[in-house]
Amino acid sequence: MLQYQIMSKIEHHPPMTEEKVLFKERQKVKNVFWIILHTFFILLFTYTVVTNKYAPSMIAVLQELWIIMFAYIGISLLMYMLEIETVIRTHSITIRFTPFINRRRTFRLHELEHVEVRTYKPIREFGGWGFRIGLKGYAYTLSGNKGIQIKLYHGKQFLVGTLKAEEAQKAVEQLLSNKTT
Repeated sequence: MLQYQIMSKIEHHPPMTEEKVLFKERQKVKNVFWIILHTFFILLFTYTVVTNKYAPSMIAVLQELWIIMFAYIGISLLMYMLEIETVIRTHSITIRFTPFINRRRTFRLHELEHVEVRTYKPIREFGGWGFRIGLKGYAYTLSGNKGIQIKLYHGKQFLVGTLKAEEAQKAVEQLLSNKTT
C-alpha cells in the first residue's frame, strides 16, 4: 500500500527535466540609495560628536558612537545583501529575495491561475518597497513600479518587481503558451 502511494505521487508529479530559461533577472539596491544612506549616517555621526563635545562623560559619547557605527555597518551589510532573483522557465517561475527568503520559491505551470506583467503602486498597494504583505498578497520589490503578478489556483498572490518589463512580458507569454487546459 505504501509503495503504491509513493509510486502514484511520482507518476502525478514527474521529475523535472531540464527547462529552458526564458527570462532571468537579478536586482540589487541602486547606488543612489547607497549614497543617501551613507550621507545620512555620516551626518548623524558628526552631529553626535559635535553635540556631545561637552558631555559630562566621555564614556557616554563613546557608547553613542559605537551604537551608531554598529547600526551603520549592519544596515550597510543588509543593503548590500538585498537581491531579488527572478527566473522564468518554460514550465515554471522561480523567485528568491535574499537575505529575507533564502530558499528559492518555485511556481510550477500547473499551479498558475494567472500571470501578467503590470504596473503597480508600491506605496498604495503594499506600503512601499521590499518584502511586503498587503491586501493583494506578497510583494518582493526593490525599486520601480513594474512587476510580475502571479496568482495561484489556491488563492495566494505574489508580485515580483522587475526592471525589465518588456523582456518579462515576452517570457510570460511563452510560459503561458505551454499551459494546457
